[in-house]
Amino acid sequence: MPAYGPIEAAISYVVFYIFVTRATPTIVEVVPSAIEGISPSFVGFGLAVVLWFGLAASVFEQVRRQIVAFREGYPDDVFQSSVSTGFWMLGYLALLLIGGLIAVRTFDRAIETGISLITMGVTLDVGAFVLPDFIVMVVFFIAFGVASRAIDRLIIGGLRER
Repeated sequence: MPAYGPIEAAISYVVFYIFVTRATPTIVEVVPSAIEGISPSFVGFGLAVVLWFGLAASVFEQVRRQIVAFREGYPDDVFQSSVSTGFWMLGYLALLLIGGLIAVRTFDRAIETGISLITMGVTLDVGAFVLPDFIVMVVFFIAFGVASRAIDRLIIGGLRER
Protein backbone atom coordinates (compact mmCIF):
# COMPACT_ATOMS: atom_id res chain seq x y z
CA MET A 1 0.00 0.00 0.00
CA PRO A 2 1.22 3.51 -0.71
CA ALA A 3 2.56 6.01 1.79
CA TYR A 4 0.80 9.32 2.31
CA GLY A 5 1.92 12.27 0.22
CA PRO A 6 1.72 11.67 -3.55
CA ILE A 7 -1.71 13.26 -4.07
CA GLU A 8 -0.76 16.26 -1.95
CA ALA A 9 2.53 16.66 -3.84
CA ALA A 10 0.83 16.45 -7.23
CA ILE A 11 -1.82 19.04 -6.33
CA SER A 12 0.83 21.32 -4.82
CA TYR A 13 2.94 21.10 -7.97
CA VAL A 14 -0.08 22.00 -10.12
CA VAL A 15 -0.70 25.12 -8.01
CA PHE A 16 3.01 26.01 -8.21
CA TYR A 17 2.89 25.53 -11.99
CA ILE A 18 -0.18 27.77 -12.31
CA PHE A 19 1.48 30.44 -10.18
CA VAL A 20 4.71 30.41 -12.19
CA THR A 21 2.77 30.42 -15.47
CA ARG A 22 0.69 33.42 -14.42
CA ALA A 23 3.67 35.24 -12.90
CA THR A 24 6.04 34.66 -15.83
CA PRO A 25 4.99 37.69 -17.93
CA THR A 26 5.38 40.01 -14.93
CA ILE A 27 8.70 38.51 -13.86
CA VAL A 28 10.06 38.58 -17.41
CA GLU A 29 9.13 42.25 -17.63
CA VAL A 30 10.24 43.42 -14.17
CA VAL A 31 13.50 41.53 -13.54
CA PRO A 32 15.41 42.69 -16.67
CA SER A 33 14.38 46.29 -16.02
CA ALA A 34 15.62 46.08 -12.41
CA ILE A 35 18.85 44.16 -13.08
CA GLU A 36 21.01 45.32 -15.96
CA GLY A 37 22.46 42.71 -18.26
CA ILE A 38 19.74 40.11 -17.79
CA SER A 39 17.68 39.44 -20.88
CA PRO A 40 13.98 38.55 -20.77
CA SER A 41 14.71 35.25 -22.51
CA PHE A 42 17.22 34.33 -19.78
CA VAL A 43 14.61 35.05 -17.10
CA GLY A 44 12.04 32.96 -18.97
CA PHE A 45 14.54 30.12 -19.28
CA GLY A 46 15.30 30.38 -15.55
CA LEU A 47 11.61 30.07 -14.72
CA ALA A 48 11.33 27.00 -16.95
CA VAL A 49 14.30 25.46 -15.14
CA VAL A 50 12.62 26.18 -11.80
CA LEU A 51 9.47 24.38 -12.98
CA TRP A 52 11.39 21.33 -14.19
CA PHE A 53 13.55 21.24 -11.05
CA GLY A 54 10.43 21.45 -8.88
CA LEU A 55 8.84 18.58 -10.76
CA ALA A 56 11.97 16.43 -10.57
CA ALA A 57 12.42 17.13 -6.85
CA SER A 58 8.76 16.32 -6.13
CA VAL A 59 8.86 13.07 -8.08
CA PHE A 60 12.16 12.03 -6.49
CA GLU A 61 10.87 12.73 -2.98
CA GLN A 62 7.64 10.81 -3.57
CA VAL A 63 9.46 7.80 -5.00
CA ARG A 64 11.81 7.86 -2.01
CA ARG A 65 8.90 8.03 0.43
CA GLN A 66 7.13 5.12 -1.25
CA ILE A 67 10.26 2.96 -1.17
CA VAL A 68 10.83 3.70 2.53
CA ALA A 69 7.17 2.97 3.32
CA PHE A 70 7.26 -0.36 1.51
CA ARG A 71 10.46 -1.37 3.32
CA GLU A 72 9.79 -0.12 6.83
CA GLY A 73 6.03 0.30 7.09
CA TYR A 74 4.10 3.51 7.71
CA PRO A 75 5.53 5.53 10.61
CA ASP A 76 2.83 8.20 10.12
CA ASP A 77 0.07 5.82 11.34
CA VAL A 78 1.00 5.62 15.03
CA PHE A 79 -1.53 8.18 16.27
CA GLN A 80 -4.30 7.28 13.81
CA SER A 81 -4.27 3.60 14.71
CA SER A 82 -5.84 4.36 18.11
CA VAL A 83 -8.99 5.91 16.57
CA SER A 84 -11.43 4.30 14.14
CA THR A 85 -10.77 4.81 10.43
CA GLY A 86 -14.33 5.99 9.77
CA PHE A 87 -13.89 8.82 12.26
CA TRP A 88 -10.68 9.97 10.57
CA MET A 89 -12.20 9.74 7.09
CA LEU A 90 -15.18 11.84 8.14
CA GLY A 91 -12.86 14.43 9.66
CA TYR A 92 -10.71 14.54 6.51
CA LEU A 93 -13.83 14.90 4.37
CA ALA A 94 -14.95 17.89 6.46
CA LEU A 95 -11.47 19.45 6.24
CA LEU A 96 -11.42 18.87 2.48
CA LEU A 97 -14.77 20.59 2.01
CA ILE A 98 -14.01 23.56 4.25
CA GLY A 99 -10.39 24.02 3.17
CA GLY A 100 -11.22 23.42 -0.47
CA LEU A 101 -14.03 25.96 -0.47
CA ILE A 102 -11.84 28.62 1.15
CA ALA A 103 -8.91 27.83 -1.20
CA VAL A 104 -11.12 28.09 -4.29
CA ARG A 105 -12.61 31.40 -3.15
CA THR A 106 -9.20 32.96 -2.39
CA PHE A 107 -7.12 31.39 -5.20
CA ASP A 108 -7.14 34.20 -7.79
CA ARG A 109 -6.56 36.95 -5.24
CA ALA A 110 -3.71 34.97 -3.65
CA ILE A 111 -2.03 34.47 -7.04
CA GLU A 112 -2.34 38.16 -7.87
CA THR A 113 -0.96 39.08 -4.45
CA GLY A 114 1.98 36.74 -4.93
CA ILE A 115 2.74 38.35 -8.28
CA SER A 116 2.52 41.83 -6.78
CA LEU A 117 4.85 40.76 -3.95
CA ILE A 118 7.40 39.59 -6.52
CA THR A 119 7.13 42.93 -8.31
CA MET A 120 7.42 44.76 -4.99
CA GLY A 121 10.48 42.74 -4.01
CA VAL A 122 12.27 43.26 -7.32
CA THR A 123 11.53 46.99 -7.55
CA LEU A 124 11.94 47.55 -3.78
CA ASP A 125 8.61 49.40 -3.68
CA VAL A 126 7.56 48.73 -0.08
CA GLY A 127 4.69 51.19 -0.43
CA ALA A 128 2.93 48.71 -2.74
CA PHE A 129 2.41 46.25 0.14
CA VAL A 130 -1.29 45.69 0.85
CA LEU A 131 -1.85 43.92 4.16
CA PRO A 132 -5.42 42.64 3.49
CA ASP A 133 -4.26 41.02 0.24
CA PHE A 134 -1.32 39.44 2.03
CA ILE A 135 -3.67 38.04 4.69
CA VAL A 136 -5.88 36.57 1.95
CA MET A 137 -2.80 34.92 0.44
CA VAL A 138 -1.83 33.43 3.81
CA VAL A 139 -5.40 32.19 4.31
CA PHE A 140 -5.27 30.61 0.84
CA PHE A 141 -2.06 28.73 1.59
CA ILE A 142 -3.36 27.48 4.93
CA ALA A 143 -6.69 26.37 3.42
CA PHE A 144 -4.94 24.83 0.42
CA GLY A 145 -2.55 22.95 2.68
CA VAL A 146 -5.41 21.61 4.78
CA ALA A 147 -7.46 20.59 1.73
CA SER A 148 -4.57 18.97 -0.14
CA ARG A 149 -3.50 17.00 2.93
CA ALA A 150 -7.11 15.92 3.54
CA ILE A 151 -7.66 14.69 -0.02
CA ASP A 152 -4.35 12.84 0.11
CA ARG A 153 -5.34 11.16 3.37
CA LEU A 154 -8.76 10.27 2.00
CA ILE A 155 -7.46 8.71 -1.21
CA ILE A 156 -4.40 6.96 0.21
CA GLY A 157 -6.32 5.93 3.35
CA GLY A 158 -9.02 4.48 1.13
CA LEU A 159 -6.45 2.53 -0.85
CA ARG A 160 -4.93 1.19 2.37
CA GLU A 161 -8.31 0.04 3.67
CA ARG A 162 -9.12 -1.85 0.49
